[in-house]
Amino acid sequence: MITKNKIESIIFWLRKEVKKAQANGLCVAISGGIDSAVAASLAKLAFPDNSTGLFIDIDSSEESFTNFNKIIKQIKIKKEIVNLNKSFNQFIDDLNFIKKAEKEVKGNIKSRLRMNTIYAYAKINNYLVVGTSNYSEIYLGYFTKWGDGVADIFPLANFKKSEIYKIAKLLELDEKLINQKPSADLWYGQTDENELGFKYSDLEKYWEDKKSVSSEIKNKIEIYNKISNHKRNILLNSYKN
Repeated sequence: MITKNKIESIIFWLRKEVKKAQANGLCVAISGGIDSAVAASLAKLAFPDNSTGLFIDIDSSEESFTNFNKIIKQIKIKKEIVNLNKSFNQFIDDLNFIKKAEKEVKGNIKSRLRMNTIYAYAKINNYLVVGTSNYSEIYLGYFTKWGDGVADIFPLANFKKSEIYKIAKLLELDEKLINQKPSADLWYGQTDENELGFKYSDLEKYWEDKKSVSSEIKNKIEIYNKISNHKRNILLNSYKN
């Protein structure tokens, strides 16, 4: 059950992990979506003076940047904005084996460039990097290996997508942000559920009763879970729900 006591427990865990690592605070990449908004809110509550939200722009949508600014304004976390468009385009040009149509490959490169950026910031400030992946994404392997799937601590890793919404409401995050379609903003018009081919709510129905979803959705879920086992091996330090 998601309660304010649960949120306090996560905050306590974050402080304990930072102390254990002899770090100074926390940083999180904010994409403008609900997961990163919740992770940034928790980081800010745990370390009011030693937490930073980074917006790492690589062909990011205007909506993502608008949402980022809304999140920053609401939770009052320190911000850093980094533009990697030039670096990304040069990198793609240098990799002459990448074709223009290979948007998933380019999306993964974006995610890994963002990872490099936030770890550079973390190293300079002796911060820990906060992961934003939730249990639903992790179960499906819906994250980039060595990209957004890499972090020092994962406070949301054992919470289903529906529970992330509940945490967001308890944190009183913006309703529009909570209700928007989940997207990693890896290419224009990309949304999680369109790419997966089913809704996160379908996944939770599957967990409750496999017969409650169509055979097509059941097969997709099981394939995603099976072929992504290698990706979950890198997810280590997560809050135990």
